[in-house]
Formats: sequence, C-alpha cells, structure tokens
Amino acid sequence: MTRTKRTYGQRSRGAKNRLTAWHACWLVTVLALPAAGTAAGESGFDPEAACDFMLEEGLRTRGGYRPVGSGYECRSRPRNVMGGGPVNNTIGFSAGGDAQRVTWLELDLRVNARGAVQRTHGVLVEHANALMERALDTAITDEIEAAIRDGTSGRWTVNGHTVNLVRDPPGAHRYGLRLRID
Repeated sequence: MTRTKRTYGQRSRGAKNRLTAWHACWLVTVLALPAAGTAAGESGFDPEAACDFMLEEGLRTRGGYRPVGSGYECRSRPRNVMGGGPVNNTIGFSAGGDAQRVTWLELDLRVNARGAVQRTHGVLVEHANALMERALDTAITDEIEAAIRDGTSGRWTVNGHTVNLVRDPPGAHRYGLRLRID
C-alpha cells in the first residue's frame, strides 16, 4: 500500500469534523463574549499587563495587583520630575478595577515647585501619550495635550474610553493634575 503525502491545506477525513467543532466553539466565544461585555458596559485590561504600562517611564508598580478597599489596584511610588530643594514635582501611576480586570488607569502629577511648571506639564504630556498608546492604541489628542499644558480640567472620549483631566484644587499654586482613563 502506498501512502500519498498530503500537501498544505489538505486534511484527513476526521480532521474536517474536528475543525468544524473547533470553529463552532470559536464562533460562540467570539460572538457571545463581546456581546455580553458590551451589554453590561464592561471593558478592561489584563491586570498584569496594565500594571506594567508605565514601566519603561520608570513608574514601576509595587506589590502587584492587590485588594484595596472594595476593589483591586496597583500603584507606583511618586517619582521626582522637576524641582529641587525641600519640595519637588512628582508623577505617579496607578491602575485599578476588580479581581479579573483593570477598569481605570491614572497618572497623577503633583506640582509643588512652581519654577518649572511648563516642563513639568510636558512630562505629564509624554507619560499620557505613552499610556494612551499602550492602553488605547492611539496617540494623545491635541485637545488633551493643550489642556495638560494649560493645566485645565477636561473630559474626552477616546476609542470608547472616557479620559478625564482634573486639576485639584483649581487655581491653587500647589496643585495636582490627574489624568484618568475609564
């Protein structure tokens, strides 16, 4: 008995049924899960990946994704970005949600030394751009960049996610700029 060699794309008789069953499972997964997620308004990021979004910028989260209050989160330590002397401007990163997924990402800029405000805001622009590229697969918009550079609050929708920029307290000489992606 001679055997014929199968070429690329040819299947044995039994393989046809296995592929059909596999395709059926795949279709149920692809069609049912996104529908369930969007109906409940759920989206999110893998906790391990999200906690490492800002690693290249030196904002390493400590302690992993762990329970905090009624949810879960990971946080970096604030990193000095500008200033000097007794007060510094700092930036930090955090991510949180429930046990299975991260539903929000946040960059927190603290402006304490007023001498380098524009450069400090520029650091937040760079970090926000990196975060949006990794999380939302898009660069920061001109409107968000302008609001960060001006230090003004705003709210935008980017790729189905809400991006909030909050200045707290408004108008103060020492303040925080918090960029949050929900």
